[in-house]
Amino acid sequence: MTAANWDNVLILQTSFLGDTVLTLPLISAVRKNFPVRRLSLLCRPASRELLQDHPDIDEIIVDDKKNLDRGITGLRTKAAALAAECFTLALTPHKSLRSAMML
Repeated sequence: MTAANWDNVLILQTSFLGDTVLTLPLISAVRKNFPVRRLSLLCRPASRELLQDHPDIDEIIVDDKKNLDRGITGLRTKAAALAAECFTLALTPHKSLRSAMML
């Protein structure tokens, strides 16, 4: 079994604001317990406002799936942008076909 590479981690949480709040312990636990060099969060626009000053998050990437990033074109564009970031590990705490396709 190969060890995970925690250098450049993406946590994807694009569901509702309450679900994002429930993800806060995960974000802190990942930062505390693993050798993360850079931790990025992919979230909805409303969640960005809530989390923009969170000390464990290095970068926030917005997925505006209701407007700019909607539909299959938006999904493909966002997936390409994530691929360009060269994340070494991605975590998503909820089941979503769109999230799975993006990752």
